[in-house]
Amino acid sequence: MLQPWRRVFEISRRIAAGGASVTIITNGESGQAEEQIENIRVIRMNNLMLAPFLNSKKLLSKIWGTDPDLVVWYGSPFSALYLSKLKSLGKPLIWDIDTDIYSLKFLFRIPHREILHPDSNLLQYLVTAAFSKRILRVVADSSLVSGLIVPNMHLRNTLCERGVSPTKIAVVPSTIETKDTCVTNLTNGKELRGKLGLKADDFVFSYFGAPNILRGPDVAILSLQRILKQRRKVKLLIFSRRKIGNASPEEQFNREEEEYLRGLARKIKVDDHVEIIPGFLDRKLLQEYLLASDAIVLPFRLVPSEPPLSVFEAMSLGKPVVTSNLGGLREIIGEDRGILVGSGNSNELAEAILLLAQNPEKVAALGKNAQQYAKSLPDWNCVAAQFARVLDNACQTG
Repeated sequence: MLQPWRRVFEISRRIAAGGASVTIITNGESGQAEEQIENIRVIRMNNLMLAPFLNSKKLLSKIWGTDPDLVVWYGSPFSALYLSKLKSLGKPLIWDIDTDIYSLKFLFRIPHREILHPDSNLLQYLVTAAFSKRILRVVADSSLVSGLIVPNMHLRNTLCERGVSPTKIAVVPSTIETKDTCVTNLTNGKELRGKLGLKADDFVFSYFGAPNILRGPDVAILSLQRILKQRRKVKLLIFSRRKIGNASPEEQFNREEEEYLRGLARKIKVDDHVEIIPGFLDRKLLQEYLLASDAIVLPFRLVPSEPPLSVFEAMSLGKPVVTSNLGGLREIIGEDRGILVGSGNSNELAEAILLLAQNPEKVAALGKNAQQYAKSLPDWNCVAAQFARVLDNACQTG
């Protein structure tokens, strides 16, 4: 289960277990318009992000049908453009924001093929970058919004810098359950590599996530040009997590992105050192691959939702993470739990990989610190309790 659905689900099912009635209205990705998942009613709507523009009456009707005491709108700062459509509900509204705000200068460094692609979802980032101060100040500080929830201090500070009152913002982090990390009997790295067909003397670094270029798998491929000049025994594994056989526009986009990655590896002649594995692997098998790796690379061009749970997952396995110097990732990685590199900078990524490949003691130290940090995270029960307190306060004061 991926972010952001994972966060929404884990919090919702715990609030429901406490006796509240919880309904999630989410994107329509299946033929089932409505279903019950545990104690949560799930209603699906096509194009939910644009529903307030295209079909506001239907959206309002679905919300009214749940007889809510309070509404939580989960989304990016882009949501400010249409949250006023919910004013007629007359209910307390909590705005749960999980997306950073990037400048136009930053966004225009992203490859043009992504900016121009209709399924890359970059429009919301561009609009927010152009009008963030105005739309946030007008909407977030209005009586329409009872409060805002963000996952880290970075996003809180960013919103405050753009005029949002700090008294309206609550920081409620995301987390993972480290007990979900599969324990394998094959704890020896060489034994795991033998089982998985990996060479014992290669430095193996892995990327896992959607093949979307905004998440940076192409940066990992490009880094091999520089790495191979100094070290030949190296392997990049890309676990391209996509729904094979699904006919949705999202899956078609991911297939195109994956093909682009294969073509890029061939073009720059590093394909002998890259293996792209498509689809969602069994959880235990994926974790065995990650355990067999020396490091995990998650070189985001931008972070689609804060925080990326994949970073926590890699850290919980005791692996050093090389990721981008963006947003809340600075808080997670710190100075001694991994390495931060410039967004989209394949040379910096290559230098980080070479540094780790030449210093196994550093790999071990960073991995140990990363795992200790992951174990120190609050569990979902604690996170849900923090979230519920914000909702209770809004109901009492709204």
